[in-house]
Amino acid sequence: MMQRKQNQSTVSSRLSAFTGLGLLLGLGLLLGLGGCKGKVYQPKPPRHSVALVAPVRGGLTVRSPGAKTAVAVGTDQRVENGALLTTGSHGKATLSLDAGGWFLLDHSTRVLVTAKGLMLQRGRVWVDAHGT
Repeated sequence: MMQRKQNQSTVSSRLSAFTGLGLLLGLGLLLGLGGCKGKVYQPKPPRHSVALVAPVRGGLTVRSPGAKTAVAVGTDQRVENGALLTTGSHGKATLSLDAGGWFLLDHSTRVLVTAKGLMLQRGRVWVDAHGT
């Protein structure tokens, strides 16, 4: 009986020691991580887009203002003021301005999109300004 009480007492004291150690480690970890200032991800605010471009066939690339390279477009995409659109040698694309007007860009065409229209730099564009 005496041996059993000693074993229970030893187990109880070890359990208390482990519990105390666990709480101490947990508190230290919490305080240590709380003091760390990790880099917080802050996405850039979205730019104001002025048109919707959609590839019809062939290649279409968009170079956003300030970008060094153009990005291939495979589906409808919003574009911002100052974007440079280029269709491939067998490509065609449509552009719908928020201000009104619809454009069909022929193959090998490059245009600069503005808030109120576009500037043709090379190639051919069909314009439908009905209702504007």
